[in-house]
Amino acid sequence: PYRVIIIDNCSWLDSASWGLALAVSQYLKKVLLVVSLRPLVGEPAFSQISSSKSTLVIKLDPMDFDQSVDFVRRKLGVRGIPHEVEDVIRTKTQGVPLILEELANALITLDICKVEGGQLHLVNEQEKNLQKVFSNAKPLVALFTTKLDRLEHMELVILQTASVIGITF
Repeated sequence: PYRVIIIDNCSWLDSASWGLALAVSQYLKKVLLVVSLRPLVGEPAFSQISSSKSTLVIKLDPMDFDQSVDFVRRKLGVRGIPHEVEDVIRTKTQGVPLILEELANALITLDICKVEGGQLHLVNEQEKNLQKVFSNAKPLVALFTTKLDRLEHMELVILQTASVIGITF
């Protein structure tokens, strides 16, 4: 039987971890190594893995507008969404699934929209809040900042402390 090893967010791997991934790809038999990452340049081990004749590289492009709207509709389990939300999808999400998913979650958790009768509706003229949340040129920053604003005090202190310590401590 084959074994599958999945490494996600490989853009964040250090050179030693890339070396291990390369060794796995070269020396372990009956192993399917799946790595996901953003475009990466300059990592020798990645270059070796991706140029191997046994490697299949699948490039995922951003979703187009219709796919993006459909993604948000399916995420929220609705048949239709307001034009104002479609405008945000068109202008702010760039077809990136993470941004689309965070947008869908934010619409409900921030009480900007509600689901009624299989449709997504703006709550009490929340169009202004919708534009305010997503007026930032960087939609991910806006989405995560909005989430941070809703944290309890202790959660915020822990997150602030962790951000100062960093990933190595």
